[in-house]
Amino acid sequence: MIMAKKATKKKEENILNLESILFNCRDYLRGSASLNEKRDVILTLVFLRFIGEKFDDAQAEMRQLCIKRGITDEEKIARFLDSPSRYKNIVYVPEAARWSMLINVPTSDLVAALDDALQAIEDGGDTLKGCVKLGLFTAVKIQPNELKKVVDEVNKISHKVFGEEKDLIGRVYEYFLKSFAVNATKEDGEFYTPHDIVELIAAFIEPFDGTLYDPCCGSGGMFIQCAKYVEAKQGDITAVNVFGQEKDDATFRLAKMNLAMRGISHHLGDGPISTFDKDWHAGLAFDYIMANPPFNLKHWFTKGVTQQGVNWADYGNPPESNANYAWILHILSKLKADKGIAGFLLANGALGDDDTTGIRQKLIENDKVEAIIILPHELFYTTDLSVTLWILNHNKKGGLHHGRNQRNRSGEILFMDLRSWTETPVKGEQKKKVELKADQVKRATDIFFRWQAVGTDGTTFAEPEFYRSVGFEELKKNNFSLVPSRYIEFVDRDNNIDFDTVLTQSSHQIGSIVSKLEANNQLFRDAFALLGYPFSSSDVELVQMDSYPKVRLGDYICEDDERNSDLKIKLSQGISNLKFFQDPKQVAANSKSDKVVRRGHFAYNRATTRNGEKISIAYRDGEDCTVSSAYGVFHIIDTTKLNPYFLMMFFKRAEFDRYARWRSEGSAHEFFSFEMMSEVRIPLPPIHIQEAIVNVYKGLEEARIRSIELQKMVETICPALIQRVSH
Repeated sequence: MIMAKKATKKKEENILNLESILFNCRDYLRGSASLNEKRDVILTLVFLRFIGEKFDDAQAEMRQLCIKRGITDEEKIARFLDSPSRYKNIVYVPEAARWSMLINVPTSDLVAALDDALQAIEDGGDTLKGCVKLGLFTAVKIQPNELKKVVDEVNKISHKVFGEEKDLIGRVYEYFLKSFAVNATKEDGEFYTPHDIVELIAAFIEPFDGTLYDPCCGSGGMFIQCAKYVEAKQGDITAVNVFGQEKDDATFRLAKMNLAMRGISHHLGDGPISTFDKDWHAGLAFDYIMANPPFNLKHWFTKGVTQQGVNWADYGNPPESNANYAWILHILSKLKADKGIAGFLLANGALGDDDTTGIRQKLIENDKVEAIIILPHELFYTTDLSVTLWILNHNKKGGLHHGRNQRNRSGEILFMDLRSWTETPVKGEQKKKVELKADQVKRATDIFFRWQAVGTDGTTFAEPEFYRSVGFEELKKNNFSLVPSRYIEFVDRDNNIDFDTVLTQSSHQIGSIVSKLEANNQLFRDAFALLGYPFSSSDVELVQMDSYPKVRLGDYICEDDERNSDLKIKLSQGISNLKFFQDPKQVAANSKSDKVVRRGHFAYNRATTRNGEKISIAYRDGEDCTVSSAYGVFHIIDTTKLNPYFLMMFFKRAEFDRYARWRSEGSAHEFFSFEMMSEVRIPLPPIHIQEAIVNVYKGLEEARIRSIELQKMVETICPALIQRVSH
């Protein structure tokens, strides 16, 4: 357990350090480049660093191999190391592009050297061709000394620390999406698919062999993370052949970069272009498809260009106003007819749009939809949408699949609702995105596989508010909607209420509250009468109440400086600017220098600049406590002349706060001393008038408390009353 905690902590530190490095890079480029230029520069440098370090490691291993074989002649070793064909599962990096050389280039020559490195990569063969933007560093026009700082910062990113754990290029790309909302203003904004979502999709469709396709592959992160998943499941990634397409030029280069670095065999076409405008893989069908298309893409259709009728024959044309069903039909058309399986994400609106009912009906009638899994909100950094994972399958007839004997699921669809799988933010922490844990991914896929398994009855496979298997006739009755909440049972938890007990207890509680309210009414009546005001229209007429002179507070209070020298008092408190005692923000060990606040004493923070518009002061009505030695403490000399609650009411006024700030002295640390407190002028009516004023205030507080009690009771008694009349 201790080792696991240490590993988790180290992983968190690595992520934090990577973000710190990227922040520093961005800071060095402040004012020197646009956001997209910063992204291209940093990603390109990370790419050069990554492939360079891995190449150096491979060369070092090959050098040791030569020595073990008895080859000691340096010229022979050099020829051996400079032969690209000898490098297996590793990108051969031309000498001009090697990071070990670039890091030592003089600052004045760095721009030219980096652009030469990019040209060498472009000329180095098909593996790296198209990965980089030629002439990038000259075009961006970054000052050499600033560029050198960025290069030195990127040099800290070692694949041994960061790259082996995750999709490094994707991680950097994710940083820009999260921190700067790249393309966030566009209606087809970019979304980096977090690793937990990729793992969920991969766990459902199990792309362990054959061909894998992504029609909108972005930076290639889906492929990278899927490869990690396949490796973790002891699959053979070399048996998976990757095909993809991406329309954005910069993102297309990122994908090629990403896949080349990882040694993953890939086919991304001849360049960036929309899948709808030109299908680089026309005529091909694939074993598996994983995708995270842009949600609700509006401007996807181009008249005369978009391949209308090719990808969605027999289903009708998808709406030109939204690409959701264009993606669905394209993905369906690219699956192998006898066994292809797809898992992809779409916005929830696609589950029941009125203008796509006809297409959705044909998908269901043709038995192409296997599962619909609605996911939690806040899964992405760049959107809080709740999205849906669709599973399409060309073969629901059953048989042996990946070692599992599957039953015939024809005419059935499994619905799952995972929206309750959320995280409760830690108090005081900034809200974080939701992340699906490994055990949650396993739980979801276990349900899916159990539903597919021989021996399962699809007509009874269900758990309320979680999942349910639904047959064709019920789908038809619901106008072929795929919204899970139409089919998964909702449980009214009010049915579990013991209404007899609730109503009996409530009747007694209400009687007690009414009694207390009546007593409170009498308190109000007496208090207002003492102040000379009628409590109601039937009460005494208004009489003139005398005004009272203001007296110097210092004549009625005494400063205290008792210290907790023997440490007997263990309760340490702070004071809120809402004027009550509270636990301190930073818990520290009790100090002998802390001041003691006895019951019936006041304490206040003499510093006024850091406490907003209010002065932190409070009256101690409970057990003795201690406060910081920086606080002021005092007590009333004679409570028969000055009621402490009356004085506290005076302190609660906004005008006292304004006066104290006005009288504060000092510059960097303004303070309101006890001497200043002593000079405060307060009105001093007779003690019985003070008590009447306090009673009015206390009565209002009592009424507020009773109101809260009644509100809580309403929340309990309301469902009980409804249930009582329904039985």
